[in-house]
Amino acid sequence: MRKSLKDAGFDLNGNDTSEMLSNPIGGIKQTTIYQGLLTLTLNLDLEKLASWPDATIYSEAYQINGRGLSRSGLGNLLAVSNIEALPAARLNDLWFQQELLDRAISLRVGRIAIDDPGEFYYSQYGLNFINSTFGCPDILPTDLPSGGPCYPLAVPAVRLHVGTPTGLNLSGAVFSGNPAPPGPRKSAIRGALTS
Repeated sequence: MRKSLKDAGFDLNGNDTSEMLSNPIGGIKQTTIYQGLLTLTLNLDLEKLASWPDATIYSEAYQINGRGLSRSGLGNLLAVSNIEALPAARLNDLWFQQELLDRAISLRVGRIAIDDPGEFYYSQYGLNFINSTFGCPDILPTDLPSGGPCYPLAVPAVRLHVGTPTGLNLSGAVFSGNPAPPGPRKSAIRGALTS
């Protein structure tokens, strides 16, 4: 069924990550926690769906569960796990992308995170590690309002990517400000801190 849907232009994927982490000594308290992240993505190929060449709509949603070890056991600034965040159901990415000139130019508009795969602050090698410092650089979440446009909060943005035949790629983007809604709230800095 998935192959039939993909051939028709609907590419639906799901991934579940579960972790149990412990703090046997030090920190705020000795504890063992569970945390989980269910990620659902939907990619719509508009060429197959509406005869619109090189255009796609992409969405990504999270169901975040459990208590983060940084928040509940350590009190540290840099989150221990790269899936740690406040428990919630979130729509992260939702963007439209148009590619031009045989896919040498790509324009993306919508809700975008700066650490999306293949974008600005992303390391393909970071997926091999638990520690969050291999994901979105912690300088952004600790310095920007509500953690900036990093996991788990995307923001309205426009991104332009230009690739050259020599292999040089140039990208630029404009992101909106604070990704969290106004009013009293817990900090979105990967759930590690509260205000």
